[in-house]
Amino acid sequence: MESKGLPINSASQAVSQISQCVDEFAIHTLLRQILPALGVESYVYVTLLTNDPLEDRKSHRIFIGCAPQFCQLYGARKWFMIDPYINYSRANSAVICGDELSLKSCGQQDMRKAAANFGFRSLVVVPSHSGSNERFGVLYLGSDRAPEQGNPLIMANRIWLRSIAMELLDWWTVRIKREMMQKLKLTESETTLLQYHRAGYRARDIANELSISLKAVHNRVRIVKEKFDVENIAAAVRLATSYGLLT
Repeated sequence: MESKGLPINSASQAVSQISQCVDEFAIHTLLRQILPALGVESYVYVTLLTNDPLEDRKSHRIFIGCAPQFCQLYGARKWFMIDPYINYSRANSAVICGDELSLKSCGQQDMRKAAANFGFRSLVVVPSHSGSNERFGVLYLGSDRAPEQGNPLIMANRIWLRSIAMELLDWWTVRIKREMMQKLKLTESETTLLQYHRAGYRARDIANELSISLKAVHNRVRIVKEKFDVENIAAAVRLATSYGLLT
């Protein structure tokens, strides 16, 4: 079976529209137009932080383009704690077929069988990484075709699929940054304080740089810790960096 790859101009134009989508519904509408032409029938995109605890999914953001029953089962069985494709994508960027990863536990095998029953008989995994913060993403792409047919169809379009995954990561990064800026209401002086701390400055150094008192620096530190709900400024810096607030 031959690939139904998009013409270069059509694919490029479609991918470029992702950044212009105003909400998640618009993203799904666009993906439903793009992906079938690339051999894809089902998809899930998840983005999370590299240091996110496995049991804590607060940083997860997800696009679901498959049978919702699978995602419900995935959450109920807590497969996110053993997902081999997330583990792979933390440290790798190459697009791979799902069958290339060995499944090391019964839970992973059960997850793969369930995925095959809900639109991912063929499975291709596309990692996405950003150099600006600790957020990465995983684009799961599938079809009901047998792997020997479906995987080559999807892999033939991996260049465009990699571009889509990166555009989705960028879209979420911008959206999360905007959400957190609105939630935290960081002032310019508080952002500057975090930037100095990230650069390794101590409180007295910051006071000298900004020509303010040491007491004023400590007061700003206290306010920033309260806004981030953390116990120390180092934790606030890590969160601010992961949200893309200090770029």
